[in-house]
Amino acid sequence: MLAKSNQRLLETFFLEALNAHNLHSIATYVAPDFIFYPQMAGIPNTIKGFQQMMMVMFIQYPDLTYTPETVEVHGSRVTVEWTAEATHPGGLIGRKGVLISIGRKLRWNGVTTVRVRDGKIEALWTEQDDDSLREQLDALPDITCEN
Repeated sequence: MLAKSNQRLLETFFLEALNAHNLHSIATYVAPDFIFYPQMAGIPNTIKGFQQMMMVMFIQYPDLTYTPETVEVHGSRVTVEWTAEATHPGGLIGRKGVLISIGRKLRWNGVTTVRVRDGKIEALWTEQDDDSLREQLDALPDITCEN
């Protein structure tokens, strides 16, 4: 029963907080002493820091979605293998400064493991395929300016 509850917690967290880009709802899924890894330079690994990091991701990729592929529960630990998809909004600067959208789709994989305590996410660790994402970003055309 606890395993199913922990699995539902993660599935709902992905759907209603991350995929809905609902920064405020993140706090309803995590414990007050929540921490996340890897820690990013200049961002505390607290609830507020996680919200800041996700805000940057949502601004950078306005249609970012995570699709859980597999969910494994081992007591208080839940591991989700996921695929992320987003459209890179970058574009070309055309005549008179008009932004011409490129709209290139990006796709990468990752794994998130959480530790659950009393029905809340206490700690979160994420690893993603940064090499694949970097390769896709490198394949985007350079921003150019027309006269």
